[in-house]
Amino acid sequence: MISPGFSGTPGPAQGPGSRIQSRPTTGALVDAIGEAMAESLCLAALAPSSHNTQPWLVLAHSPHHWSLALAPDRRLPAVDPADHEALVSLGAFLENLLVSARGLGVDIEIEGYGTRPDDPEVVRLSLHKGGRPFPCMTGSVVSRRTLRTPFREDPLPPADLAALSEGVPGLTWVPGGSPEADRIRDLVAGAARRQFEREDAQAELADWLRWSKDEATALRDGLTPAGLGLDPLARWWAERFFSHDTALSGPFRRQSARRISKIAGACGGWMIVSALAPGVAGSVEAGRALERVFLRARGLKLGVHPMSQPLEEPGWRSEMESMLGSVGYPRVLLRIGYVDHYPPPVSPRLPPTAFTRVLFPSHVTTGRTLS
Repeated sequence: MISPGFSGTPGPAQGPGSRIQSRPTTGALVDAIGEAMAESLCLAALAPSSHNTQPWLVLAHSPHHWSLALAPDRRLPAVDPADHEALVSLGAFLENLLVSARGLGVDIEIEGYGTRPDDPEVVRLSLHKGGRPFPCMTGSVVSRRTLRTPFREDPLPPADLAALSEGVPGLTWVPGGSPEADRIRDLVAGAARRQFEREDAQAELADWLRWSKDEATALRDGLTPAGLGLDPLARWWAERFFSHDTALSGPFRRQSARRISKIAGACGGWMIVSALAPGVAGSVEAGRALERVFLRARGLKLGVHPMSQPLEEPGWRSEMESMLGSVGYPRVLLRIGYVDHYPPPVSPRLPPTAFTRVLFPSHVTTGRTLS
């Protein structure tokens, strides 16, 4: 059965890990916006994004008025031509920013949304001095990660399903073992095979694969062998012998398709995250919903793996939509299941200076008053 709209309470927050190596306490950006917001941007950037493109752009118009936009050079036109997934990623970034800033003593209010993905103000924000900082709120942000390994196929009991989704709009749960779940598994496998056959989609993926440690360290984005969930031996081999052209080869495509087909069948169920309205605002809010699910999952020992290929390929998308009926506008498909081991995050991240533009004179700043 397909059941929309479950609810419950969040799982326990996890303690901060080693992902944030140091707090940004010096530099021009901190001087302009303050330590609390500079650190909040570090934490916000831990949000998930397709191919780990990190497509967010922060524009600080004044110390108290910001906007979020999409970075044009971090789009995925082959698999996301309408920028739905990019906007979802921006929404996940926004959710992290709200949670992290609140934990560090700054309140952020959403003032409005733009009307197009290329709007320079996709989201308009106002910042205010908040209450007493509660840094423990940021623990789940730091420890969140995507897992691409097989999950256990245990069914989720009602209490855990409720804890995962309480108050989160636009969620539809499809329990593992149901005919609908089996069909989604087949749709994922078929759509993935189609993408591996498409030259434009595969070339786009190849551009975001970071096989060597040196490349990952230099660029701080994209998909690494560790982030792809490769086992230690396969990771060692990939880091030393794979190149950009490896992803374009026939053997790589066939092996990748087989791997996706295998792991798609190992989970406790599927969750569809839908926008409740079309357009920019709906997709951004779907991204916030996605991140709220992610932030609760680790405390429940649940792995989360976005596998949205059926939503990216027209033929498969229409079947997914017909299965869901009138439940919003599907934006992300998640494979979810229990895991015995929850490894720490491994994906590289850009520093705030790479995606933040301060648009007011530094001598005017009173940003530190928000710290």
